[in-house]
Amino acid sequence: MPNSHPRVLSLCTLLVFIFWSRNSVASGQKPPLSQSVNTSSAGVSNPKTTDTIQVGSGQDPVPLDLNDLRKGTARVSVLNPTSVSHRFTKIRTTDFHLQDAAGHEIRNAVSVHPVDGTLPSLESLILVFAVDPKLIVSAGLYSGFVVLDDTTNGVPETIKRAAQISVPEVKPLLSSRTLWLTRNWIFAPVRRATFVVPLSDYISTNTGLRAGILQRSDHGEVVRVTPQVAGDSPVQDISYVVGDLPYAGKYDGSLHLGAAGESTVTLTVYVQDAIYWPILASALGVLVALWSKQTALLGFQGIRQIPKAPEWAKSGIAFALAIVGGLQRYYFGKPFGDSTDYISMFLVGAGAKVSLDLVIAAGRRFSRG
Repeated sequence: MPNSHPRVLSLCTLLVFIFWSRNSVASGQKPPLSQSVNTSSAGVSNPKTTDTIQVGSGQDPVPLDLNDLRKGTARVSVLNPTSVSHRFTKIRTTDFHLQDAAGHEIRNAVSVHPVDGTLPSLESLILVFAVDPKLIVSAGLYSGFVVLDDTTNGVPETIKRAAQISVPEVKPLLSSRTLWLTRNWIFAPVRRATFVVPLSDYISTNTGLRAGILQRSDHGEVVRVTPQVAGDSPVQDISYVVGDLPYAGKYDGSLHLGAAGESTVTLTVYVQDAIYWPILASALGVLVALWSKQTALLGFQGIRQIPKAPEWAKSGIAFALAIVGGLQRYYFGKPFGDSTDYISMFLVGAGAKVSLDLVIAAGRRFSRG
């Protein structure tokens, strides 16, 4: 009987294992070996992405800004997450098929630096892209590739990453322009006034620039506004020359910038006479009122007599009041210069002198009474 104990123990062990296995299957649990296999297969089905060269950020395609390209500051990073160094025998871009303002393709416009190199393990390389600083490109989206020829394993391998250059439409940086011009002499035109319209990007001066027209408000005078072109170099500001403006007043018109996406800039020009002309008109009004008073009191002989000091003092006060009130009402912020403006300033001066005399006379009578 001593040999029967091991047999009983083995039989009990086998029964316990069978009972435990049935309970595991019934409850949905898997044996430890199956778990180990599934864990391994899960690792195979989700391979790591850090075992290849990474070009650019997470954006796809890699964006390249035209202004950064012009300044030579467009950068794309190349990361080596592998455990070995990589040798790039050639770094380049494919053609982006950029087009100029006339629709002609610009070949080999984008350059890259460096053009080759070695990238050690767990380090990065910065690629710098550039174009001509004054390159003119038509608006649109242009696609290409950043290409690296990798010869690490002795067999050439090409790494390509999509890139895109977005070129917005060129527009003026302002929608309207107002000019204030001064005539130094009455009846003399203002000649060759110039101004500038700034743009959001470079344009070619030999494509699409057109002259504009100004018309005087409530009148039929028309003045031409011509773009000032010096050669065919790219420009970011358009200079214009206004033709001779023969009269004071308000001139309205618009500029159609054909080379800047058919945008329109509203142009308003105010022409006024120099400030000393309305001042002289008011002074003349004061003097006429002064001598009119002399004539009313002394007859025609009063014209020959020089007014006394008190009269000159009152005339000076009236002149100052006329200048302050008249300029504020008829000159500042207005296209002063036609005959009605001068008559108004003359009457302001004369009226100020007459009004001041009446106020002083009334004050004297009131003080005596």
